[in-house]
Amino acid sequence: ASPFYVQFRNATGKILQVDDVSLIDDGPVVLGTPYGTADLPPLKFAQSADTMWICSRDHPVYKLTRSGHETWSMTEAAFGDGPWLAVNATATTLAPSATAGTGITLTASAAAGINDGEGFSAADTGRMVRLKHGSDWGYAVVTAVASPTSATADVKSDFGATTAVTDWRLGAWSGRTGYPGAVAFFEQRLCFAGSRHQPQTFWLSQSADFENMRPDDGAGTVEDDDALDYTISADQVNAIRWMAPGQKLFMGTVGGEWLVQSDGPLLTPTDIDVKRQTAFGTADVAPQQMRGRMLFLQRAARKVLEFSFSVEIDNYRALDMTLLADHISAGGFTEMAYQQELDSTLWCVRADGELCTLAYQPDQDVIGWSRQIVGGAFEGGTAAVESITVIPGAGEDEVWLAVKRTVGGVQKRFVEVFAPPFEPGADQATACYADAALRYDDPKAVTGATAASPVVVTAPAHGFSNGDRVRISGVKGMTALNGGVFAVAAATADTFALTDRETGAAVDGTSFETYAAGGTVRRLETAFSGLDHLDGQVVSILADGAIHPPKTVSGGAIALDYPAGTVVAGLPYTHTYRSLKWEAGSATGTAQGQTKRIHGVTLVVLASLNARVGADEASLRVVPFRSGNDAMDAPVPFYTGEKYVEFDGDYATDARVVVKGDDPVPFTLLAVAPVMKTNTR
Repeated sequence: ASPFYVQFRNATGKILQVDDVSLIDDGPVVLGTPYGTADLPPLKFAQSADTMWICSRDHPVYKLTRSGHETWSMTEAAFGDGPWLAVNATATTLAPSATAGTGITLTASAAAGINDGEGFSAADTGRMVRLKHGSDWGYAVVTAVASPTSATADVKSDFGATTAVTDWRLGAWSGRTGYPGAVAFFEQRLCFAGSRHQPQTFWLSQSADFENMRPDDGAGTVEDDDALDYTISADQVNAIRWMAPGQKLFMGTVGGEWLVQSDGPLLTPTDIDVKRQTAFGTADVAPQQMRGRMLFLQRAARKVLEFSFSVEIDNYRALDMTLLADHISAGGFTEMAYQQELDSTLWCVRADGELCTLAYQPDQDVIGWSRQIVGGAFEGGTAAVESITVIPGAGEDEVWLAVKRTVGGVQKRFVEVFAPPFEPGADQATACYADAALRYDDPKAVTGATAASPVVVTAPAHGFSNGDRVRISGVKGMTALNGGVFAVAAATADTFALTDRETGAAVDGTSFETYAAGGTVRRLETAFSGLDHLDGQVVSILADGAIHPPKTVSGGAIALDYPAGTVVAGLPYTHTYRSLKWEAGSATGTAQGQTKRIHGVTLVVLASLNARVGADEASLRVVPFRSGNDAMDAPVPFYTGEKYVEFDGDYATDARVVVKGDDPVPFTLLAVAPVMKTNTR
């Protein structure tokens, strides 16, 4: 209604200024953040239910909270009573002008002991100050700085008096000293580590009170559930770059990997032990827990190391996962994400924008690297992946990524999610093997069909008109309808009759089996829109499970050569397999270095279609997938089994097999068996 009113209520009594108020009506939820583009890569975060704490060494800790689908907030975390630097060790005193209230004045007798002798500065705004009167500590938050020895503050925990004292502490985090760059949860505590001023220090909140950093009971008595801080002592500066919780708390630093543990069942301020386990050094990239092991990047971001306990040496060790494929990380990795379901896969973003994956099954001794070249182009090269993350999904973990592409001469960013892999036995029309793709599919449920002439189908609220072409699938009982394309006649709101799509004659179902249950019906169309994000691009198309000729998107739309009900359209990509050196033996021993010739190969595939194979990429032959038994007016079915292909490979000491394809269909290669002749030199 209009007019309407908005009221702001401030319960603290403090005078506040409210700026930049806007009302969002039926639009995207947009949250402002303090971060620039350069701040994004090193961000670390830890999430508990609908609350996420985000850390950056250059910004205060922020908290992203979701209270509903359309209710989000991004606020600076309000930590209570800490964390603190060491107690003042100089003769400088601090005196509050009042024991409570807002806008009080803190007066220092000198600048010594404050910010390395420089005194208060504007960067101290928001910093906490703790004063001890008698046996009790009180604290306030600086709101403004008047001079190196004078600051305005709001009292959060009352001071015991207004006298000047030498027992005072400054907050550990501020614009002057920096903020923590790592965060994690461990044993019901929220853990932070690695500020610019204290790179080797980590802080743990009070137990089960994540933003309470009070180190004692306010009178100096330390309890087991109080907050704690610890500074690593080592022979070199070991800036903490990440923390990873497990049975123990692991920490990665510039100079090594550390383990935080206790003698008792839980960490406490008086029961904590920190020891270095290995000395490889880590990159500033969050590690990933994978198959009960922790994988992290070595300091140069080129090697992925597995951090695991070894019974033989009674200590932790770090094994190189890139030892057999050290080229895969050229330029270094910038981000990692682990997908547990369906397959155990580590996704790694490379600095040049390429996406690399590690298939890791330690129980089966499987360690395999590959590159995922995303469809599209960016600045003359392939599309560049900027970031990746994995979240739980219904049937498998969902892999989400941010991709940069050049579309129509303009740089664009895409947020995409990988479609689930095609499952053998599923409707092949739903297979999605193109990038930045959209699927059009509007099935209507079939609830009945008459074994009469014409067949009358019941599909509530189908929305079809007379003359529309439709395809029916999934019907039980009256299976003669499945896969058929018919024309609609005598349409009502919930029913329609079936006629021959060419002649218009009624479909006679008197000899069909009785309808039992289920089924869907789809309208077949040729015009599809909604592809504005790919305007001007050539897209691959899968139409009702058949490979359709590529089309150029114009005005966000494409026009098919023939009508279809389920359409997948997106940017094409190429899959390529190139074998390693073959070892087939020879009369004198190994085949390595001997002259070899491959003149055929057997491919073992699962639910696959279309590929080319040969000795190199310049001499590829098409693998035949359509057989004489396949109907010419139906899609070629995905194939599982063996395919043998002959080709003329040259005699060479390094004969290889190349398998390649770029159609928008699945291709799962299980095995390659070459037919090869080896001649002794």
